[in-house]
Amino acid sequence: MSEAILNKARELGLELSNSKEFQNVREAEMRMMQNPEAQSILQEFYSLQHALQSMQAQGLPLSESQQIEFGDCQKRMFNNSYINNFFQAQEKFETILDQVNKIISDFIGISGGCGSEDECHPGHDCGCGCS
Repeated sequence: MSEAILNKARELGLELSNSKEFQNVREAEMRMMQNPEAQSILQEFYSLQHALQSMQAQGLPLSESQQIEFGDCQKRMFNNSYINNFFQAQEKFETILDQVNKIISDFIGISGGCGSEDECHPGHDCGCGCS
């Protein structure tokens, strides 16, 4: 691989890490991690998520009460301002990354990737995670 390309990638990485959007993610993450209520909600969410995924992997159905419990936990998670602020900051930074990837793809002639849900179709495998 060309050293010039790797150097440009390093420069881009540095610019991204110095961006306001990335700094906002780090600050929101720090505030979220320092908030006991947010930590409790996240711990509960990850514990429930792990347990439910294990059940599904074993082919066991989830009970209605388990689904409700998980849904309630998700609501608490998204209603917590610290967690919500982190997710919003992360989403804004991911938008920048998506734009960078699109610019690179367009410039080198790789088009037709998923830039929006309109371009997605069930069962595709472009790696964007929108299938």
